[in-house]
Amino acid sequence: MAASASGKEELPYALKQLNWDSLHHFNSQNTYGYKGEERLLSDAMLQCDMCEQWFFNSEVACVPKEAAPFVPFQRNYRFSCRICTGGAEQFELQTNTWTSIVLTAIYNLLLSDDGSSLKAGEWLKVKDVVAWVQSHWGGLAAGRNQAQMLENSAVSKCLLYTQNNGLFSVSDDRTEVLLKHVAPSKLQLKPLISSAVPNLPAAGRGNARKSEPVGDNYRGGSKRKRGAGGKKGDDVKAAGSGAAAKEAKEQAPSFDEIKLPEKYRLLAVPKAEASQPQDPSIVQLSRTARAPQISLREDQNGAALTAVGYKGYRMVRATHGVSSGTYYYEVRVQESHLNEEGHARIGWSTEAGDLQAPVGYDLNSYSYRDVSGTKFHESVGTEYAEPFGPGDVIGCLLRMGQPGASRRERQHVSIKGVEYIVEEELERTTSVGSMISFYKNGVALGPAFTDVWAEVYYPAASLYKAACLTFNFGPTFDFPPADAEAFEAISSLAGPGPDDAQDGADSEEGGDGGGADGGEDDAGMEEDAGTDDEA
Repeated sequence: MAASASGKEELPYALKQLNWDSLHHFNSQNTYGYKGEERLLSDAMLQCDMCEQWFFNSEVACVPKEAAPFVPFQRNYRFSCRICTGGAEQFELQTNTWTSIVLTAIYNLLLSDDGSSLKAGEWLKVKDVVAWVQSHWGGLAAGRNQAQMLENSAVSKCLLYTQNNGLFSVSDDRTEVLLKHVAPSKLQLKPLISSAVPNLPAAGRGNARKSEPVGDNYRGGSKRKRGAGGKKGDDVKAAGSGAAAKEAKEQAPSFDEIKLPEKYRLLAVPKAEASQPQDPSIVQLSRTARAPQISLREDQNGAALTAVGYKGYRMVRATHGVSSGTYYYEVRVQESHLNEEGHARIGWSTEAGDLQAPVGYDLNSYSYRDVSGTKFHESVGTEYAEPFGPGDVIGCLLRMGQPGASRRERQHVSIKGVEYIVEEELERTTSVGSMISFYKNGVALGPAFTDVWAEVYYPAASLYKAACLTFNFGPTFDFPPADAEAFEAISSLAGPGPDDAQDGADSEEGGDGGGADGGEDDAGMEEDAGTDDEA
């Protein structure tokens, strides 16, 4: 490992000169890790979510005890190398999907003696796959219950799952399984956190029952149906009621087929990162209210305050939101990661804002864009102020008027094993006297939006490609707004810490928030989504 003239750690090889395969799994130079060593298929590797290089588990120091032993082909993690973070490595253990768990087991059982390849045409006994998973439970199956595997036959259901037909062949008596593809180019190796998410109907575009998917990159390449139907609870049961025990291969009806009273709408539950719960006593960027393509970086106190983009415009929101009063926060625009192209929009979004779209995309969010200094709402861009870029500090002020935010009744339900949120629909009301304004390096840019909708608004930003932003929620700021008569820092919205939970504080009470709750991922595989054009 080398060090640059500035003292920063560097790789002893030129990462950009490596020639990668189409999936970015292997390079023709066979150069990996901090030292540029050769790799065997049997090596336990972690892919950095920023530079996409693969690092040997044996040289990584950040994998916690609960994730060990980290096994070859394991995918339920998020990892950032020391080169990209400029300091300590970062690692998060994720809840694994059953398909990923089963694939990891089968890959390991099929490894050749020299660890260079997988054995082709070899049938494995399903009971041996189950035994391997059970013996390597630990971090591989973090967030899972062994009863699902032993009592509910999760492994067998996964092998028979319709969308896994391209991965496995199962014997007529269902006791043996054959992996269809053993070539390295056909393996599923990328960490789940960097895989694309399904393009679900976006909340906030009117009634979700009538919404259309954003694009057509569904998991597995097909438009898989995500919902299920029923009349007034015939098929809609409370979460945990046993619906999840139905056959995994049974597909649920579409959103259009789900009948709910006109007063309610159905929302998809975003994928959670339950292995890393966030402290409600700290306002920070939300790990659940963010697009998976955005990586978060923690400061020395463990607060996630820096966001790094990847590919097309995607959104991240803060953990706490504003329902009334006047609040302020700042964002420092950093140099784009690895000096690649990057753009950003900064502003405010409701909980219904589409994470797979930029801030200002729909009626749920308002933003100020770096390019041309344009302001955006409902995808309409108009002239506002001067552009901004790396080194600038953008201040964001929100003053709510009358009325303040309306609260909606929400309930989690499980429909044929898929978790959803049923939300009460309320007619949107204008918050008279409300205002959103921005500041650049302490200079007031004037009101950007007035009389916004009476909703709970969260600090939000969308990042295009390699953009990098660091948030400051207070209580001290580089440029406090001198023209604001009275305001509070977003940090003042923080609730009690975990040790104070018994005091009965509810994180959903007005003035705080904390993104949508996450649901359990399914057994389906995820493919990479394409980039969006900068808009």
